[in-house]
Amino acid sequence: MEELLNDAKTYIKEEDISVLRDFLDFNLSSQKALYFYGRGNNGKSTLLKKIEKYLNGNFCYFCGSINSTGFSDKNFIIFNEYTPKECDSSLKQLLGSDPIYVRAPFSKRKLIDQPLKILVVGNDHLSPTINARVKTIEFINVF
Repeated sequence: MEELLNDAKTYIKEEDISVLRDFLDFNLSSQKALYFYGRGNNGKSTLLKKIEKYLNGNFCYFCGSINSTGFSDKNFIIFNEYTPKECDSSLKQLLGSDPIYVRAPFSKRKLIDQPLKILVVGNDHLSPTINARVKTIEFINVF
């Protein structure tokens, strides 16, 4: 993890390194959601690829709806290219305290009861209802 955090110093502020470290530990009771944001061409995608490698397959991508997301056996879910219209209702459900049921096509509903960590990546600020539940890291460098 230390190599990943050292690389992250290229893209984010020093004080945000501990926030990233807390999020990436596999203690699933710690920080639940993190938002990377900033204008384009500033390292978000590059750091995301390094995080994917670090997580070693223990993640999936959000694919438009909770039902179509294959996270039933994963601990990390990634919302890449966040847009409020497409993501907010699912983020509210995932960040809330209600049980989450998913139903893939032609199958029974399934309760998702494992802890999840959520990484959201986008260019704009989060909507106010989501922002109150998520720690944010701004990417400031432009390459």
